[in-house]
Amino acid sequence: MNFNSILSSQLERFICEKNSNEYHIKNIVYYLRDFDKYLIEIDYKYNYLIKDVVYNYIDSKENCIDSTKSRYASLLRQLGIYMYNYDNKSYILPHKRYSRNYDFTPHIYTEEEIIKIFDSIKNGYYRTKPKIQRQIYLITKILFSTGMRIGEVLNLKKENFNNIKYTLLLEKTKNNSERLVVINEALSNEIKLYIDDYPSNYEYIFERNYHQKYTPVLYGAYFKKIIFKAKIKHNEKWPRVHDIRHTFTVNSFRNAIKRGEDLNSFLPLLSAYLGHTDLSSTYKYLHLTTISFPKLREKVSKIVSVEKEIDYDNL
Repeated sequence: MNFNSILSSQLERFICEKNSNEYHIKNIVYYLRDFDKYLIEIDYKYNYLIKDVVYNYIDSKENCIDSTKSRYASLLRQLGIYMYNYDNKSYILPHKRYSRNYDFTPHIYTEEEIIKIFDSIKNGYYRTKPKIQRQIYLITKILFSTGMRIGEVLNLKKENFNNIKYTLLLEKTKNNSERLVVINEALSNEIKLYIDDYPSNYEYIFERNYHQKYTPVLYGAYFKKIIFKAKIKHNEKWPRVHDIRHTFTVNSFRNAIKRGEDLNSFLPLLSAYLGHTDLSSTYKYLHLTTISFPKLREKVSKIVSVEKEIDYDNL
């Protein structure tokens, strides 16, 4: 990977761990090479991260826009956590430092837009490629039905699917832990029919030719075409595939409120289903629920205070 500083071995191991967890490696390698070059330029002598070098490096990006500067900070924060677990010395950049301005609000797809999305897949760009059309349709259906992250769906192996118990086993998640996702009978049968109709020795449920998995980037490109074909209004910030997860979670809260459920009891169940490591991440969706459905604000406000700045990309 061409790291040459005193931290080269740590950077390479860090990359290997990220790679095993399906992160966007090319971008990470790009940023870390820049950091590696900086360490060489300043003749860095320590085999762990010190506070001053972290801050000085980020401050050296004064000509970068805030979002780019934040990416450097986020990566160094993750690197610090990784290295600290081994050396018990490395500095961990606080989460609030160099944080982005989170005035961005995810898009919650309406019922009408969701119908348009699936109509777009059926009648859009993929009619001449029925297998791809069916794959994109089923991937999208799983996303909207379960709120899973796109990487989790694309990592599903055939052995992870149980059509008797209607479950999907997620082996590689964002938090590096396994979890079981329960699906409804109709979706389970649809997955089974797809697997039966395309028998192969492929390991993963969704594979292209030559044993290649779909990647989040490739599916994202398909999804943008779907949104364009569906004539759903969009801007430079969306459509984003991750907003499907937000849509699922907001609607889960909305339906629970409509059913009159106790949200304090419902929240831990939803949190576990989504794979959040703590309840605070799931609580943040209550804020988004009040934005999408203002009439529910009064009921939600009685349960939890509304947070104003939230990093929805990390939920």
